[in-house]
Amino acid sequence: KDQTAEALLALALMRVEMKHHAAAASTVEELVKVLPPDVEFYPIAAGCLAHCLEIADKSLTGVERASTMKAYADRAFALLDLAATAGWADVKYLQTHPLMAPLRDHPEYRPRLEDLRKRIEPTKSAG
Repeated sequence: KDQTAEALLALALMRVEMKHHAAAASTVEELVKVLPPDVEFYPIAAGCLAHCLEIADKSLTGVERASTMKAYADRAFALLDLAATAGWADVKYLQTHPLMAPLRDHPEYRPRLEDLRKRIEPTKSAG
C-alpha cells in the first residue's frame, strides 16, 4: 500500500483515540482522495467514521449533533459500499469488529448489512 494512505489511516485512528471527531473525519476524506476504493483500508476508514459518530453523539448538541452524526454514518456506509464494490466480502467484520460497534446501533445498520450481504454473497459464490 501507498505510505501516504497508511500514514493517513494511522492519523485518522489516532484522532479517533484523541476524541477529535472532526479532525478524524477530515483525515478519512484525505485518505479517500489518495486511495481508490480499497478492500483493506476503506472498511477501517468506515470504522473511524463509526467512532466519529459515537464521539459526536457525546460531544455535540441539537441540529449540529444530528446533521454531523448523519453525515458520519452516511459516509461510513458509503465507504463500506465502495469496499464491497472493490471486492471486500467480510460481513463478519461488520458484525463483530470493535471498530464497527457504533454503527450497529444505527437505524440503517440492519438494512445496510442485508444489502451488503446480498452484494457480497454472489461475489463469494462466483469466486
